[in-house]
Amino acid sequence: MAAAAEGLAAYRLVLRAARRTFAGDRLMLQESAVEIRRRFEDHRGLAPGSDELARALEDAREAAFFIGHGIVQATRGPSGSFGTIRYCSPVIPPPALPARDLGLRLVRKFGFGF
Repeated sequence: MAAAAEGLAAYRLVLRAARRTFAGDRLMLQESAVEIRRRFEDHRGLAPGSDELARALEDAREAAFFIGHGIVQATRGPSGSFGTIRYCSPVIPPPALPARDLGLRLVRKFGFGF
């Protein structure tokens, strides 16, 4: 697949994961779309077939997996505690990494602790 087509497919994958995860949360949906676009624009000039491009595409697939599986949406109840929790449904198959390695890479990349 051509580099442009792969990039577009990865971009759509991440946007689709964000759309499903943040359905009903307009602010998070808009902010995530802006951030996703910014990240892809930062990598626009990568050379086709380069290692950097392959790494950026893999990072995008991992980000889509994390957005689809690692984020929980909750609503605050009248008492101030969190009430309804909506677990996000899977959107893509997990990357071909052992779970421990994927967790460590996500912590390093996004700063999240599990």
